[in-house]
Amino acid sequence: MAGTQSTANRSPVPDWKGTVMTRQPNDAVKTLDRGLQVLELVADHPSGLTMAEVADHLALHRTIVHRLLRTLAAHRLVASDPNKRYQLAPGVIRLAEAVNQDLRSVALPYLEELADTLRATANISVPEGNEVVVLATVEPRRADVHVAYRAGQSHPLSLGSAGLAILMARAPQPGERRLVTEARDIGYVVTHEEVIPGTWGVSAPLTARGGRIEASVGASLFRDNAIEWAGEQVRRTAQIIATGLH
Repeated sequence: MAGTQSTANRSPVPDWKGTVMTRQPNDAVKTLDRGLQVLELVADHPSGLTMAEVADHLALHRTIVHRLLRTLAAHRLVASDPNKRYQLAPGVIRLAEAVNQDLRSVALPYLEELADTLRATANISVPEGNEVVVLATVEPRRADVHVAYRAGQSHPLSLGSAGLAILMARAPQPGERRLVTEARDIGYVVTHEEVIPGTWGVSAPLTARGGRIEASVGASLFRDNAIEWAGEQVRRTAQIIATGLH
């Protein structure tokens, strides 16, 4: 019939820039699906996975996995440690506001109690690649002197009690610090002047929801005459917060 055109003979519809759109809609969906599979796989392995291990688990070409991991890392959803093992990064918590709010709302009352009990600044920290980042801090209401630092501060995961407590909750690694190995027997780790001069750091690991939430609870003390007692208080607080997150 005049004035009609066969669907098969129609020319491709140009996009707004005037270039022909050749990618099928399901290509984008497939890429997103693969990215989510990678994210879920990394979440199921708190100790981390190499790019090759991710590729093997998902039966994907390493070039594709490299591109997916690089994209996820750019959004701070995953991060690699010095051994090039990929783990979840705090961007996941920031992206999932409900998880972020849950973690803070559960932790803060107990951090306040811990800070007042120890008369020292208490904190909760999370790993980000080869660093540990302070997620929240609470200063004691009654103390002659205490450490003051803000959330968002970071330092190497291998220094200070906050990072070492996270490492002690993971599987033992060749060449790990003796402090980390020994801390597994007592449930908390103690360091001296590794991050803040003149202070003792005491931290315990916090793992919840099948390893999907990985953090540490700690305190910064100016005295060492009650380290064991402080360590037990920190360990107990971490356990209570973890229970509240399940």
